[in-house]
Amino acid sequence: MKPVSYTETIREEINDFRSSWQKITYKNRAIYVYEHGADWFIPNAEADFLLQQGDVHFQKRIAVPNPRVYRPKYETKAPSLAEFWIHLTNRCNLTCKHCLFSSSPEENDMLAFETIQKHLQEAYALGCRLFIVTGGEPLVHPRFLELIETILNYEATNVVVLTNGVLVQKVFSAASYDSKRLLFQISVDGLEAEHDALRGKGTFAKVLRNAAWLRDNAYAFSFSFCVHPQNLHTLLGLIDTTKNAGATHLHLLWYFVRGRGSDARIVPTDVLLEALLKAYMYACEHGVTIDNFEALKTQIFAPKGTVHDGSSSGRSSVALGYDGRFYPSAATVGECELVMRGDTIAEALKSETAERIARSSVVDLKTPLRFLLGGGDLDHSFNHARTLMGDDPYEPLMRALAMEMMLAEAASYEPKKAGLCLEMGDILYTCGAHEGVAHTHANCMIATGESESLRIVKAFYHDAALEDKADILNPVCYDEALLSHIPEALRFRGYGCGSPILEADLKEGETMLDLGSGRGVECFIASKLVGKNGRVIGVDMLPSMLRIAQEGAKAVAQNLGYDNLSFYQGYLEALPLDDASVDVVTSNCVLNLSTHKRKLFAQIFRVLKEGGRLVVSDVVCDEEASAGIKNDAKLGGECIAGALSQTHLTGLLAESGFTNVRLVKRFFYREVQGHPFYSLSFEAYKPSHETYVDVMYKGEGERLVLEEGIVLYKGVKTKVRARTAKALQSVLFCFDAEGNIVNQEGAACNCALPPESKPSLRSLAAESFGLITPKAAHDCMVCKAPLHYETTVQEVVCHYCHSVHLSSVTCENGHYVCDACHAKDALAVIEHLCRSSQERDMLKLFKQIRAHPSIPKHGPEHHAMVPAIIVTAYRNSGGKLPENALKTALSRGSSVIGGACGFLGMCGAAAGVGIGFAILLEASPVAKTARSQAQKVTHAVLGKIAEYEAARCCNREVWTALTIASSLSEDFLHVRLWAEEQTKCDQKKFNAYCYGKKCPIF
Repeated sequence: MKPVSYTETIREEINDFRSSWQKITYKNRAIYVYEHGADWFIPNAEADFLLQQGDVHFQKRIAVPNPRVYRPKYETKAPSLAEFWIHLTNRCNLTCKHCLFSSSPEENDMLAFETIQKHLQEAYALGCRLFIVTGGEPLVHPRFLELIETILNYEATNVVVLTNGVLVQKVFSAASYDSKRLLFQISVDGLEAEHDALRGKGTFAKVLRNAAWLRDNAYAFSFSFCVHPQNLHTLLGLIDTTKNAGATHLHLLWYFVRGRGSDARIVPTDVLLEALLKAYMYACEHGVTIDNFEALKTQIFAPKGTVHDGSSSGRSSVALGYDGRFYPSAATVGECELVMRGDTIAEALKSETAERIARSSVVDLKTPLRFLLGGGDLDHSFNHARTLMGDDPYEPLMRALAMEMMLAEAASYEPKKAGLCLEMGDILYTCGAHEGVAHTHANCMIATGESESLRIVKAFYHDAALEDKADILNPVCYDEALLSHIPEALRFRGYGCGSPILEADLKEGETMLDLGSGRGVECFIASKLVGKNGRVIGVDMLPSMLRIAQEGAKAVAQNLGYDNLSFYQGYLEALPLDDASVDVVTSNCVLNLSTHKRKLFAQIFRVLKEGGRLVVSDVVCDEEASAGIKNDAKLGGECIAGALSQTHLTGLLAESGFTNVRLVKRFFYREVQGHPFYSLSFEAYKPSHETYVDVMYKGEGERLVLEEGIVLYKGVKTKVRARTAKALQSVLFCFDAEGNIVNQEGAACNCALPPESKPSLRSLAAESFGLITPKAAHDCMVCKAPLHYETTVQEVVCHYCHSVHLSSVTCENGHYVCDACHAKDALAVIEHLCRSSQERDMLKLFKQIRAHPSIPKHGPEHHAMVPAIIVTAYRNSGGKLPENALKTALSRGSSVIGGACGFLGMCGAAAGVGIGFAILLEASPVAKTARSQAQKVTHAVLGKIAEYEAARCCNREVWTALTIASSLSEDFLHVRLWAEEQTKCDQKKFNAYCYGKKCPIF
C-alpha cells in the first residue's frame, strides 16, 4: 500500500478540524463551537481567515477538551439529594390573574405536617441541605413556622421561602431565626401599576413594606419577576427598586402557558433579547445582580470541557407536591405524566420517571450550543412539547444571550496579530460539575453567590497563612547569601513550584512586583537584590497573608538598613498599581488561581514598563487536563485545576501582547488521576523600541523561524532584536557594528599557540563525527519527501554511490539510498560512542547515540545500534567481552536489510537483540544451548513488537527490544543489563505513521 503523503496528512488534519468545529457567525463575528463536547473559541478576523483557509500551523493553537468526545454515563448508584422542594399548599391569600397553579383563598389542598416530617428526615439522610418551601402561598399553612423550625433544627440546613411577600412581617415578627440560613424570594410583577393589576390593589406597597422589614431584621431576600408584554417596559425601573429595597439580586422567570396563563403573555424572542441586554447593562452599571445571567456564565465560562447535560430536576432535586406525590420540580407538580412513583424519596429517585430523565442526554440533540446549555429547561420543554429535553421555547433566547456574553468579553481582548480573543476556560465560573458533567437548574429559583472555587481557594490559603499545609508546601532552597538578612523565624517554607526570583535576574534599582506574594519570603529576597534604590511590591488577596508579610518587612528593613518593601491587598485581575510602573513581574504558582486569565495577563502587561519582563514559575500540562480535574475546587487551590496546557499558555501570552516568550526550566511536578503536571519557569517581555543587531544562522537545519515571523537562513546575515540574539547565541553568529563576530572564542587567523603534547582523540573524532554526506534526519535522506514502500522489488540506483540494487523502497521523488550509504556515517558514530562510553543503562546510551546529528530517526542503522548497545552495556556492567565483540555486533547488525520488519517479517531491533546475545553467549550454528538461548530472546522481543498493530517506528522498537533484553539478561547472561532511563517520545512530528497514545513511550 502506498504510504500517506505529507499532502494527504495535511488534508486529513484540515478535514479533522472542519469536522470537529462548527463556525457560527453572530453579528458578523465568528464563534467556533466544538461538535463532540463542550468547548468554544472566538478568533479575530485574521485568525478566522487562516482557519477557513485550512492553515494547519494555526490550527495547532486550538486546544481541544479532555475527553475529546463526550459520552454520557448512565450509572445505577445509591440515591442522593441536593435540593428538596416542598409544595406546601395550593391555597393562597391572593388570586393572581396569571397563576401557574390557579391558587386562591378558596383552595384547600395542603400537605399533612406528619407527611412532611417523614420526608424531611429522608431528604436529610440522603444528603440534602437546601430546602425550598413554596405554594400557593406557603405562609398561609397553619403549621408553616413549625416547618421552618423543624428544618433549621437539622444541622447545616438552609431554607428558601418563595412568597408573594404580603404576609412576611405578620408571620415572622413572632419568631426569630438564624438570618444567614433563611432566605426569601418575593414575587413582583413590575412596578406598582402593573403589579397591582395582576395581584390586587395595594399589594405592591405591601411587598415593599415587608421587604423593608426583612432588610431591617437582617434577612436576605431577592425579587423574582415573570416577564410578559404588559410589564416588560418596567424592567429598568424594577432594577432600581431591587437596589433601593436592599434585595440581594433580581431573578427573571420565563412565562408558562399553564393555569391562568395565556399565549398573549409570551414576549417574542427578539423583543425579549433586546430588553434583557439593556437590563443587564443597566444592572451592571448600578451594581445589581440578575442571577439568570450569573447562572448562564457558569455554563459558558465553565472550565474547558465541562458539559451541561440535562436538568438537575428529578436527578438531584425532587419536589413534594401538595397532593403528597413526588415530582421532578415545583413547576411540574400536578403533571400526572411526571409523577415519580414511590413511598420514599429514595424510591422516587429510582422510579421510571427518574430513569427517563437520567437517560436523556444532549448527545441526541442537534443545536450548536447543546453541550453548554444542557438541552434547555425541563419544565418548559415538557410544558411546550411533553418532552424532557430539547423543546424549551426559550432555548433560542438563551443561545443568543450566551453568544452576546461571549462576544462582549472577547471584545476587550483583541490581539494585534492572528490569534484568539477568548476561549472556553479563559474565564472560570465553577458550576458544581461532577467528573466534568453538570446539570442545569430549574428556572423557578437560581441561587447565586461567590463561586465555590474562589471561596475554597481563599479558605485554603488563609489557613496556610496560619499553619503549614503539607499539600501545597515546597521547601525554600535558596543560597544562604540570599537569606542572610531574613530572620530565622521568617524563613518558613513557601508555597510554590519554582524559583522565579532567581530566574528574574534582578538588577540594582529595579522595581519588582510579586503576584500572590503570600507571607513575603520571595519579596524579602528580592529586597536585597534590587538594593536601596530599587523597590519591591507584593500583592495578595488575603489580609491574613499580608499581615505576616508586613510584620516581616519591618525586620528585613532593619537588617538591610533601608526599607524598599510594600505590600497591598488586591486581586490579580485588578492590580492596585499605576500603568508602566514596574520593571519585573514575578509569580510563583499563583497565576493558575486566576479566574480570568485574559484579564490577568492584560493587567500584567499594563503595569509593566516598555521592555519589562514577566518571570513566572507555575504548573502546566502537555495536554488539557480533564474537566473533572478542572472543576475540582480543592485542586484549584493546589494550582492543579487551573493549570494551562503549554500550547494555551504560550498562545495566551502572545495574544496578550508579550514577545520573546521563552521556556526556561521544566520539571515533573505531580500526577493527578493519571494526568502528569509539570513545574514550568518561563519569561516574556513587553515590547519596546529595541536595538537590532546582525546575526547569521549557523545551521542545524536549513532555516530558523522566529516568533515575530523573521526567518533566519543558514549563512545569511539578518537583523534581529538584540534580546533575541542573546537568547539564541548558541546557534547564531552575532556581529558588532564593524562586522566582527562577538560570540566566539579565538582569533581570526591561524596564529594560535600549538597545544601541549598529549594523547588526542581529535583524528578519531574527526573520522567518527564528520558528516561526510549531508543527509536529512527523517523520511528521504536526499529530499525529505515521504518514503514509498512497494510489495515487490525493482532495480534502483543509489543516489550517493550510484551502485545498482534491487529494492522495494524509494521516496515519492524516486530517490534511493542503499543501506551502506544510509548507515555510512552513523556506524562510525555508534562505534566511537560505544567504545568511549562508561554508561551501564542501555536506554540512556540509546538516547545519547540518537542525539547525534548523524543518526536518522528511522533506518537500518538501528539494526546495528541494538547489538552494539547490548555488548557495550555488558562490558560496562562487569561482563567479559569476546574478542572484537563491538565490531562483530556492528557488522552482523548492519547486514540486516532496511525494511526487514515488513519485507522479512522480522524487526531488525529484535534481530539486533538476538545478535547481541549470540555474541555474548558465543553462539554458533552447532552450539546447541547458546543457539537456543539466543533464539528464545529474539522470540520474546519479536513477539512483543508484533503486538503493536502499527507502522514501523525505530524509536519504539528499539525501546521495546532493550527493555525486554534487560528483563532477560540475568537469566541468560548472568549480568544485569540496565534499562531504567525514563523515555518519552520526541519524534512524533517526524513520523507520519505515529502509533499515538497506544505507544508505550508516547
